[in-house]
Amino acid sequence: MTHSFATRSRQSDSPAIRVRVETILASKIEARRFRWTDAGGPEDRAGVDVFALLPNRKSVGIDVKDNKWGEVRLEYVSRSGEGIVGWTVNDAKQTDYVLNLWPGRFWLIDFPSLKAVAKEMRDDYAKWYSAKATTSSGENGATWETRFIPVPVGRLLYDIYGQTVITTPLTADRRCPSCDHSHPVGTTCGSVA
Repeated sequence: MTHSFATRSRQSDSPAIRVRVETILASKIEARRFRWTDAGGPEDRAGVDVFALLPNRKSVGIDVKDNKWGEVRLEYVSRSGEGIVGWTVNDAKQTDYVLNLWPGRFWLIDFPSLKAVAKEMRDDYAKWYSAKATTSSGENGATWETRFIPVPVGRLLYDIYGQTVITTPLTADRRCPSCDHSHPVGTTCGSVA
């Protein structure tokens, strides 16, 4: 299945998404003003969807990701035919935070922590979870394939912080149908250490 990059950019850059993002950032990092980057522009390609001004007058860049509930897509290869490094492990990206959005939920993580765990755990994630690929098309008709591993958010929380929940859970634990124990949503009994 091929996805239009321009269509996906417009959907993730809708007024409703912008309001939601700005509300979250105002609450979580006390951001005061926002400047959205142009989709496909140089700042967007550097990993920044929106700049937020903090109370100390420092501007931080945030990459906004819309994910399937319970997972974070760790992109390891962007444009696989060209061998371009995926955004998650790309040292050239200039973003400070990644804001993962799900319906009714979100996770704001500093990019260096996410990048470090994505690099460190890459082989394990590849063994534990099925790698996926999507094909996208640009306005000029060019297509490219992106490869990523969808990792449960509970697994990432554990690998970054040593626990699956930080202060308040994303959602309540749920009973696992495999082992009949409770696990954080987005994890399986095989992914909880």
